Amino acid sequence: PGGYFRLPAAPGERPLPRGTSRTDGQQGWWPDFLLPLDGPVELTADQVQPVWATVHVPLDTTPGDYAGTVTVTPAAGAPVTLPFTLTVWPFQQPARPTLQVIYDHRAGGDHQGWLEFAAERRISFDSLPNPEWSVDDAGQVTLDLTAFDREAELRFDQLNMSAAYLPSLFYVGGWAFPPGPKFGATYPSPEWRSRYQQAVQQIWEHCKARGWAPYVSLYLSDEPFFEQPEVTAWLGDVMEMIQEVAPDLPIYSSTWRHNPAWDGLLSHWGVGQHGSFPVDEMVARQAAGDKMWFTTDGHMEIDTPYAATERMLPWYCFAHNVSGYEFWGIDWWTYNPFEYGWHSSIPQSDGPDTEGYHIRYPNGDGYLAYPGDRVGLDGPVSTIRLENARDGVEDYDLMHALQVAAAADPALAARAEPIFEQIRALMVIPNSGGWRTSDWLPDPYAPARLRQAVGDLLAETQR
Repeated sequence: PGGYFRLPAAPGERPLPRGTSRTDGQQGWWPDFLLPLDGPVELTADQVQPVWATVHVPLDTTPGDYAGTVTVTPAAGAPVTLPFTLTVWPFQQPARPTLQVIYDHRAGGDHQGWLEFAAERRISFDSLPNPEWSVDDAGQVTLDLTAFDREAELRFDQLNMSAAYLPSLFYVGGWAFPPGPKFGATYPSPEWRSRYQQAVQQIWEHCKARGWAPYVSLYLSDEPFFEQPEVTAWLGDVMEMIQEVAPDLPIYSSTWRHNPAWDGLLSHWGVGQHGSFPVDEMVARQAAGDKMWFTTDGHMEIDTPYAATERMLPWYCFAHNVSGYEFWGIDWWTYNPFEYGWHSSIPQSDGPDTEGYHIRYPNGDGYLAYPGDRVGLDGPVSTIRLENARDGVEDYDLMHALQVAAAADPALAARAEPIFEQIRALMVIPNSGGWRTSDWLPDPYAPARLRQAVGDLLAETQR
């Protein structure tokens, strides 16, 4: 079954999930990983075998309609020829995606290879490297940003990634955990405050000087349990510290919900795309100048029929003026994912004084790439879900380009607005969540029709 399962078990017992699946998919085989083809496809009788084709259009391609064929030649029998057409619009995807999309990279390995793999799919990775630091006898903090600069140059200046978190050194604590030690001092001492503020100010001013400020946020806390007064107080205190020295630095937390106590303090909210943060409250915080991303843990599951979440998250962003989304893992594997479509159970604790437990995460949660070395390949193996994520980012830039053009042309706006209204009507919040795609996308062809309408109208403006 899909979903989160807390797994009670006595010592020596194997923890087993109990309960029903939360996804809308049945048990069985689900396509996910995309092995590259370098020869004939071996087919099994009475088993459907999907094939995924990616078409690359060079920048100097002349716009227009192109026709081609695909020929399927069985080992025995006559070949079958399938015609297809490709329309190239007079629109160029920007070198750097407009939408900010972060997937956490956790598995290690060939780091630059992983970065290039991500950039090819128009997504970004999470935290930049921690700087070396020192504190002198007077309490002055010095950061050595050599490694930070090397990676930021690669990500932002060479690979054109659109987002990253400041180093995890500035992360304070998630769930119900209190702020931990920083720069040789313990919270909430005056030394902690002074040293943390110095470091924040140094790295933020450095990012602004290097032109990287539009791409970074300070990830302060993951899923804070702000219903606990002490958590709201701790994090609110640190937010005030940051604002004193870097008032224009986006302070991010994946709150899922709205905590009014942090209005005016938290400037970058991670909200639930399914509706845990009501739309009217989103609009109010946006009107106040706050930034919004969707936080999406648990939403990208394998066993939901349309695998639509990854493709449609950018559409939700467009419909609700949200500037991006983040997901906690592109490569978190507990079992060999080529062999098992589910996770093992892991131990977990929600706070320093809470009892631990075992939990099994949803099927496919935490990874959208597979380890190529498990099947004799160099580098990561992509998935249907990850290719959908790239397509969604490119959809967003297509819609955004029409939106920008329409803002400068009232006649075009009159024609574009009905299409935008249909997009907003499709991307409804609240909804039943990313794990039940057939609920909120009953017509899986609707996005393709709307994308066609956007592209055709945008193409008219270029003639």
